[in-house]
Formats: sequence, structure tokens, C-alpha cells
Amino acid sequence: MRWQKSMGGTCDDISYSSAFNAEGSIVLAGQRSSINVGVTGNHGAIDMWTVTLQNSLGISESTLAEVSLYPNPVKNELFINLKSINPVQIELFSLSGQSIPIDKNMQVLHEETIYKINMSNLIDGVYLLKVMSEKTLKTFKIIKN
Repeated sequence: MRWQKSMGGTCDDISYSSAFNAEGSIVLAGQRSSINVGVTGNHGAIDMWTVTLQNSLGISESTLAEVSLYPNPVKNELFINLKSINPVQIELFSLSGQSIPIDKNMQVLHEETIYKINMSNLIDGVYLLKVMSEKTLKTFKIIKN
């Protein structure tokens, strides 16, 4: 990974939380007490901060278009159509970034191109579904109701 900008300084700069946003980027939240190294000023003993790390994998939009899901919003069963993409991994996250196990709730329906996830046991809310293969990373916002 290449960094375009340093974060933090010479005092206590701490990240407490991380999560995926709707675009699939990682958002970090924390606090700082430094007043140097790219900090424009300290506005008290401790300042809170957030940083969004942009996804720069160089994935073409045509590859990403080969992944679709339905229905969304979902009540009980979510279907993922991968068309010609063989996934390495499918993951489900809460908006707080907590991984939700789906292995025993996922079923392959058609030659490893259509997957069904039973979501009936999840509480209503917004989730992030991440579909990854060797050259593809796509994050979908799922509404469960």
C-alpha cells in the first residue's frame, strides 16, 4: 500500500474504530493530541478525527457490472448473480463494521454463479455485502426489512 499523506504526529494519535462505508472504502475514527506533522491546529486537549481510505485497486467498471443482487430491500432471501465471475469470498458486515457469519446461510443455486443467502434471522437495518475475486471488489448496500 502506498500512502499519499502521513497521519498523526509525535504525541498520542490513536485510531479506535474502522468500518466500510457505502462505497466500499475504509473509514477510520480516532483522536489526537499532536500539534505537528500535517495537523492544522489542536483545538483542546484532544481532537477527534476521521479518515477515509480510498479504494484504488484499479478495477474496471465493466467487471464490476457483472455482479448483481436482488431483491433489495430484502425480507428473507438475497440472491447474488455473479454471471461469469468466480468469487473468492462473499462477506456481510453491519454498518458498524462487524462481520456477520453467512457461511451456513449461503447456498449455491446454479453452477457457482447464483448464490442465495438466508437473511431472515437478521434484524431489520442496513448491511454491507462485499463480493471479492482475484480482480474484483464490489460492496453493496443491503436493506433488510
